[in-house]
Amino acid sequence: STLALLLGCTQKREVSGQVFISTQGGVSFKLGSVPVLVYRREAFRGLLFNYAAECGSVAQEFQEIDQRAHKEEERASREYQMLSQKRTEVSSRRVSIDEEVQKLQKLWQDAASTRFSAASKERLSAIQTKVKELLAEKESLGSNGLALAARMTESVNTTREVGNELSAKAAACLKRLDMAEDDFYSAKNAVLAISTDADGNFKLVLPDKANCTMAARARRLVGAETEEYCWVKDIGNETKQHILLNNLNTVELGLPQVQKKTIKTALNAVLSNSTPPGVR
Repeated sequence: STLALLLGCTQKREVSGQVFISTQGGVSFKLGSVPVLVYRREAFRGLLFNYAAECGSVAQEFQEIDQRAHKEEERASREYQMLSQKRTEVSSRRVSIDEEVQKLQKLWQDAASTRFSAASKERLSAIQTKVKELLAEKESLGSNGLALAARMTESVNTTREVGNELSAKAAACLKRLDMAEDDFYSAKNAVLAISTDADGNFKLVLPDKANCTMAARARRLVGAETEEYCWVKDIGNETKQHILLNNLNTVELGLPQVQKKTIKTALNAVLSNSTPPGVR
């Protein structure tokens, strides 16, 4: 009858389940306080598309930041080493000039004792000329040394400015990635939102048989590492369903976890190291 048809169309569905993680040793950890969200299927696909697009955009920007950071590190290290080597050469030459002048001063004293001979006068004149040349060179080298020191300071400052710029971009990327995840898993986009109890159990009732998708996300600290688990399940039309969410049926959303971890680690490295090694 028409009444039976209407009742069938609006028949509620009861969905229960449990969220847990099984280790290789056969130990199960029940995950409590895990948000379990239910979306209209078409709406979920739209959210997933936007989330994946944003993650892809962040990944591309990360590559640009990472490449520029490496290029800047290589440039800064190369320039700094070159300038440092030149300063060392300048300092070494100034020391050798002092040694040469000391030797010439000794020769001057020897020649001065016989200064009345023509040969001695010529020698004294040659020594005077050479000493003047060496002292002029030393003064010029002093100016060069100061200029090199200024260039080294400028190089370090430039590197720091670039580092600060990349740090700001890295921070913005991390924020975008976190915001994209939070927005995707936000309860505001779901038709139903609940959390698992202390034993990882959940139970929800759908008011109709509209096509729906369930999603959940959980994190677990394992030693110093944080493991992340994501689940997506299309809900069937059965009146009663029991769904188990564990580490054997997780999915990758947006970005693979390995890639996401790599990006976050690299971006954090840029944030914590705005001055490349060897340029401090």
